[in-house]
Amino acid sequence: MSAISSITGIIKRLPRPPVVQRSNSTYFSEVKKSFSGHFSSIRVERKANDFWSRRGPTVLSYRGLANHGGIALWQSSSCIRPQAHANFLKMNTRNSYNEPWMMSDEEVRDIITENECAGKLQLGIVSKFESNLLPSNNPTEDRRFVTKLLQDRDAFLFGVLDGHGGSSCAHNVSQRLSDYIGLSLLPNEILLGPMLKKFLCSEHLLASNSPSNYYYREDPVCYESLKSYYLELRRIQKRHDVSGTMAPTFVHLQETHGHKRAVVDAKEEQVSQTMGAISRAFLRLDEDLSYEASIEGEDKEAEEHRFKAATSGACALVAYVKGTELTVANCGDCRAVLGVQSEDGQWSALQLSTDHTARNPREVQRVLSEHPPEEASTTLKYERLLGRLAPLRAFGDVRFKWSKKKQEEVFNPKGDKSFADMAEFLTPPYLAAEPEVTSYQLQRTDKFLILATDGLWDMLSNEEAVAFVKENLQKHNSDPEIQDREPILDLKNSASCLIKEALGGEDHFSVSMSLSLPYPDVRSYRDDITVTVVHFDWSNVALE
Repeated sequence: MSAISSITGIIKRLPRPPVVQRSNSTYFSEVKKSFSGHFSSIRVERKANDFWSRRGPTVLSYRGLANHGGIALWQSSSCIRPQAHANFLKMNTRNSYNEPWMMSDEEVRDIITENECAGKLQLGIVSKFESNLLPSNNPTEDRRFVTKLLQDRDAFLFGVLDGHGGSSCAHNVSQRLSDYIGLSLLPNEILLGPMLKKFLCSEHLLASNSPSNYYYREDPVCYESLKSYYLELRRIQKRHDVSGTMAPTFVHLQETHGHKRAVVDAKEEQVSQTMGAISRAFLRLDEDLSYEASIEGEDKEAEEHRFKAATSGACALVAYVKGTELTVANCGDCRAVLGVQSEDGQWSALQLSTDHTARNPREVQRVLSEHPPEEASTTLKYERLLGRLAPLRAFGDVRFKWSKKKQEEVFNPKGDKSFADMAEFLTPPYLAAEPEVTSYQLQRTDKFLILATDGLWDMLSNEEAVAFVKENLQKHNSDPEIQDREPILDLKNSASCLIKEALGGEDHFSVSMSLSLPYPDVRSYRDDITVTVVHFDWSNVALE
């Protein structure tokens, strides 16, 4: 029997749901009912109160088992990705599997593009950005931001955050991290000049989505933390100024090393200072999240928001672009990948960040080296920190950071669970928000930068992501008459294109299935996916 007839036979044996009208109130419930038999055999059960378990190694990936019992039964034993199956079998999945529950092109497009956005910046090397977010959690735990620093109009910050244990930490950090980075990067003449009247030093070009609509930047406690950080930076800089330990000036370097060497040394010093400043901003904000969690006040709602921000967690990836200098700071398992086109027209992917998970030997060694050897078997268990948390660096997550005494003081009065009674919780802290910072000098062959949470990288390789963005750009930069004839499902936004490809690409069956899965069933198959693509335009950059 051929592969095509075998698969067709399996599909025919699938339970056929009744034909229903696609209304918001009944559509997802009918889909869930129709496929509940298939869900029940493979869905991973989770402990109700164990919010770290959602990243467990037993959680089934969508690519492997989303349609177990249907066409993906064959896919699960194959290394061929879903979007390649239609071409491999020489069949059109859109026409072959026209189940009543399947979505139309319009429905697929509307869901994928719901959180789509883009912006033309046309400042320096950055021409525009494109971004999108597809939730899996309800509400989504991912966040993203695009900001311009007020004290440095030529610099941009692009960030994506992957929250866990709730969205509060990711939402808090997405609003505040840019201000902390902005203060850290203040030039000496401003830092040592008259006191700033406003300490919020970034302009958000892409607002964070939040069901709660809580604005941490306006929280008096959070604002006071930012002010304290500014005053601390000011004191440190004044102390260095008086003691003469400030970084050498360009004039001094020129006098001691010669002009050419001075230029190189000054550039290296500037890069080093930028990397250090961004790292300090990450660490200070995380310290403030921890401190603010135990501050009590009259506003109980604000107090609860701050507490949730510290007890939940978030991985963060930030790209700082100034001129042709790109600085990437990563804390967790988000990833930055550069799309590079060589002079001969060949494309390649350059990963600029490191995944901080148990699959990274260097990261494992770092974590184990911070604790006694006898704790090696409990510090990392089942590829998780203390057997619970997959990312090995993150904001928040104070249960992994606070001492037993501090946890008892804060959590016990609230009746919340802590790690104080865990046998393996011996030598905290086990987790930190210190980022791994990479500096990269952009070249004319660098065309775009992809920033995405691990929900995308679980589905696509670096090379595939770069290839899909490249194809999307080439397609929409072609003849306008061709663009007018493009199908309904054609997506011009590169971030939306990547999300569609992660769901199955041209395999309409897989895309429709993934988007039809209701919450919380969908959590067993895919994560929240957040993508931002930053495009570079070299036409306004002078030749060096």
